[in-house]
Amino acid sequence: MHYVIERHECSHRYPDSNHPECYPAGPVVVCEGSAAIVLTSDAASGNQWYKDGSPIGGATATTLNITTVPGNSGSYTVISTVSGCASAVSNAVSVTIDALPLVTR
Repeated sequence: MHYVIERHECSHRYPDSNHPECYPAGPVVVCEGSAAIVLTSDAASGNQWYKDGSPIGGATATTLNITTVPGNSGSYTVISTVSGCASAVSNAVSVTIDALPLVTR
């Protein structure tokens, strides 16, 4: 189910809520070096991805590929802009990338 919000010259089509959804919706926990994590916005265009509240440079596609290194752990969100009108912030996806254990002899 979708609904449309119209303000002035802008209108948006949203699923059941007033913000875009980011998938997967739950927390993601992986080990360093695992396959890349792919987050997906349900908005087809006009996306800007954020990590810990700061925009990620050049991250404007429908999907965001996150390399599995510990420095990429954080909270990821997306804001979609359609016809010049920005949506509310999506649900946050918590990503935790655990470092591989150091083995010593």
